[in-house]
Amino acid sequence: MIKYSKNERAKKLMGLRKKGTPLFAPIELGYYCPICNSKLKPLRFSEYNSFMWCPNCNLDIPSCLCKMRPEPNIIDKHSSIRERIEMQTEIFLDSVEEIKKRRRKHQ
Repeated sequence: MIKYSKNERAKKLMGLRKKGTPLFAPIELGYYCPICNSKLKPLRFSEYNSFMWCPNCNLDIPSCLCKMRPEPNIIDKHSSIRERIEMQTEIFLDSVEEIKKRRRKHQ
């Protein structure tokens, strides 16, 4: 049995994606895993809103990082691609968290 990755912070901040069958698969929309770029086991929509899930890497990744195979340059180039994507995921979630805090303040 496969133990799927879980990201409780993504679940809390982004919420769960609604159930249903998508019209197009992520690969048909131009999404690729920025870590492995696999077409054998392409990305799937994650259970979390705004995330994709890679079955090869067993990792939930923000969809904005999965478009056009980005090459991040905001952190040390000596880090592995996976480490860079994990760090960028945290940056993405930090940004969402900050936006939600600001909205609560102004309500």
